[in-house]
Amino acid sequence: KMSRKRLKKMEEIEKEVKKVKIGRKLIFHIIKSKFKITPIVASVLVEKYGKVTLVGRIKDDKIVFSARSKKENLLEILERIKSEKDLKFQFGGHEKACGIEINKKDLNRFLNVFKRYL
Repeated sequence: KMSRKRLKKMEEIEKEVKKVKIGRKLIFHIIKSKFKITPIVASVLVEKYGKVTLVGRIKDDKIVFSARSKKENLLEILERIKSEKDLKFQFGGHEKACGIEINKKDLNRFLNVFKRYL
């Protein structure tokens, strides 16, 4: 039997998955939830659509993303962005699943550069 909190969390995940707009190469979504569900939502979306997925949540003046991919090496993409651009961000994880933290003010610039590397 699922706890009430877990059931609420699962409902929240389903709701977020339905809200997402699917791009040609990238799925991008910001979650406004009291639960830390970005990794789960990102995993569900990459499995469902097979596209690079960035699901983030706002944390103070930062955005923390869970990134997922089926084919592309996310760490290589992020290393290239970091070496070529003056964007400041942190990341870590695996080739197909990693976390990224950026300043909120850099969101549009980061997304534009990220899309170019896909």
